[in-house]
Amino acid sequence: MDEELKAYLDGKFASTVQLIEDTSASLQREVGTVRDTLVGIQRRLDRQAGLIQTGSRHTARMIEWSEKVDVALDELKDRVQALEARE
Repeated sequence: MDEELKAYLDGKFASTVQLIEDTSASLQREVGTVRDTLVGIQRRLDRQAGLIQTGSRHTARMIEWSEKVDVALDELKDRVQALEARE
């Protein structure tokens, strides 16, 4: 009876060890897949952040340019009105 119990428990121990090893390997594969997915997401986010930053800088330059043009047009309008008033 003791030999039977020992053999039974040894079999259960071996199957438990195999189950743990299989589960560990499966988890490692899943973690690898998740890591790859996260790396891809990070690359896309970095690309989008670069585009947003570039767009923001360009928009700021366009606003600055349009304000300069507005001032120049106002000055030109004033000069034209002054010339017309002389005549």
